[in-house]
Amino acid sequence: MSIKYSTDQQVITNSTGAEIFRLDNTGAITTSAGLTATSGGLTATAGGLTVTAGGATITAGDITATAGDIIATAGDITATAGDITATAGDITATAGAVIAGTTVTAGTGLRATTGGVIATAGDITATAGDVIATAGDITATAGDIAATAGDIIATAGGVIMHGTAIVPDVTAGSPVTVTDARSNSFYVADTTGGNITYTLPALADCVGRKWTFIKGAAGNNMIITAAGANVYGAVHENDIDVEAAPNTTATFTAGAIGDYFEITGVHATMMFARGQAAGATFAWS
Repeated sequence: MSIKYSTDQQVITNSTGAEIFRLDNTGAITTSAGLTATSGGLTATAGGLTVTAGGATITAGDITATAGDIIATAGDITATAGDITATAGDITATAGAVIAGTTVTAGTGLRATTGGVIATAGDITATAGDVIATAGDITATAGDIAATAGDIIATAGGVIMHGTAIVPDVTAGSPVTVTDARSNSFYVADTTGGNITYTLPALADCVGRKWTFIKGAAGNNMIITAAGANVYGAVHENDIDVEAAPNTTATFTAGAIGDYFEITGVHATMMFARGQAAGATFAWS
C-alpha cells in the first residue's frame, strides 16, 4: 500500500496500484471499498458521503451529512445503534438498503432503487421529501413510517408496518397473487391502464385472514377471485344491498375511486365479504 501527496489531494493505493482512498483539499473523501467507523461517526458538515462499491457502516455512531448527500452506489448504508441524517440532502442506496437502528431522517428524500428502506426498532421519517423504494419494501418493524410533506411510495413492493402492507398495483402486474402472509393488507388497484385481477389463496389458507381491495382509479375493472364458490356477504351498490349467494368472483366494473371489497376467511370452506360500490356496477359470478 502506498500514499501519494500533491498540493490538492492525498491518494492511497493498494499493492496493485489501484486507488482505494482519496482526500482532496476541499475535505471530500472518496473510497472504493467502504467507510467503516467502529465506535464513532461519519460526518460531513458541508459536503456529501459517497461510497461507490462498498458500504457506509457505523457500529455505534451516527452517519451525518449537514448540507450534502449520503450515497452508497452498490452497498448498504448502515448505522447499527445510531442515526442516519441528511439535513438538506438525500439518503440514497442505489443497489442496497438504508438500515438504521434508530432514526433515518432526510431533507429531500429516502431512495432505495433495488433494495429496501428498513428501520428495525425506530422510525423512517422524511420531513420535506419522499420515502421511495423502487423495487423493494419500506419496512418499520417497531416504529412509524412518516413523510411529513411528501409521499410514501413502493413501486414494486409494499409499505409494511407491523405485518400490515399498503400494496399499490398496476395493470402490468395483473393478475396479482394474494398471499396469506399479507393478511390485513390494503391492495390499491390503479386500473387506469386496464383491468386488475386479484387471486386469493386456497380457502384453507384464508382462515383468520383478511384483505381489503380498493379501487384506485375510476376506469376499467377490479376483480377479486376466490379459490372456490364459497364467498358470502353483501356489497352496497348505489343505495341497494346486493346480497351474495356463495360465489367465486367479485367484479367492480368502472365506478368511483374508493370503491372497496373486504374479505375475511371464517372457515376452511367459507369466506365472508362486504364492500361499497358507490359508482360501479358490481357483479358476483
